[in-house]
Amino acid sequence: GDMLFYDGNTKLARLRNNVKLNNKKMELLTDSLNYDRNLHVVYFFNGATLKDNSNVLIAEKGYYYPKERLLRFKEKVKLSNKEFEIETDTLEYKTRKAIAFLLGPSTITHKDNIVYTDRGWYQSKTQDAAFFNRPFFTTKEGRSLLADTLYYNRDTEIVNAYHGVILKDSINQLTVRGNKAFYNNKVEYAMFTDSALVIEHQQEDSLFLHADTLFYMKELEHTVLKANKHVCFYRTDIQGKCDSLYYSSKDSVLHLSKSPVLWLEESQLSGDRMYLSLKNETLETLHVMGNSMLVMQEDTVKYNQLIGKELEAYFIDFKS
Repeated sequence: GDMLFYDGNTKLARLRNNVKLNNKKMELLTDSLNYDRNLHVVYFFNGATLKDNSNVLIAEKGYYYPKERLLRFKEKVKLSNKEFEIETDTLEYKTRKAIAFLLGPSTITHKDNIVYTDRGWYQSKTQDAAFFNRPFFTTKEGRSLLADTLYYNRDTEIVNAYHGVILKDSINQLTVRGNKAFYNNKVEYAMFTDSALVIEHQQEDSLFLHADTLFYMKELEHTVLKANKHVCFYRTDIQGKCDSLYYSSKDSVLHLSKSPVLWLEESQLSGDRMYLSLKNETLETLHVMGNSMLVMQEDTVKYNQLIGKELEAYFIDFKS
């Protein structure tokens, strides 16, 4: 620095103006820096810039513990490199293990996604990260992921989420919930388990669908939804259950298999397989294949029943 004040009694060194602190891998630039030899800590309090081969960090206050190889930065912390940018309140960095800890409200901006969190860590060697306390993950395509805990790898763009997971797709008006989720941002694929639920938000009504396991993915330009085991769904005008379901936005057809059953007003339909076609969010056609059966309630005592190999139904102005 330009000036040095050293007190031998307190073992406190104070450097002022054009101060530089160097080690083998980094350089710190500031106008005021203190070095307490009793506590073995170097600290600044009036803003500084830290640079290494790939990162630039700016903060108002900072502490460096040489023995522990620990850096701690506070107030208006900003870390930038060619891949991402972090803005946070408090950041700690352990140089030996190359791990950064976020200890306050933080925003991590990547070219393809943004993460909001108030606690987490990032391992630069493996590109692994973990975020806690309801972190919020958004993508440039209009999807968002919220959970109690997120584990993320920046190279693979794979996210594992736990407890209270909510995926929202604003383009396709879908919300998917569960307590465990796997999400691959590169191929736009997600799997939900443990109380899995998908909600399709529609103008007239919303469709709620529950299953043991839900798969959400993109195939070319279309959204595909798969559901396995104990599938049940509800909309005001139609309810159903089965053990396997497939839906694609390409043709807007629900494929139901493995003991499917449908309820429409006073009617119950069952068969080996069902294909339910939707158009503009309304029911259009239904095709039941194999052991088709239709039961309609006539009154409190009597029922009409129809059985055949196949059944085709057409809905004209069908409303709940």
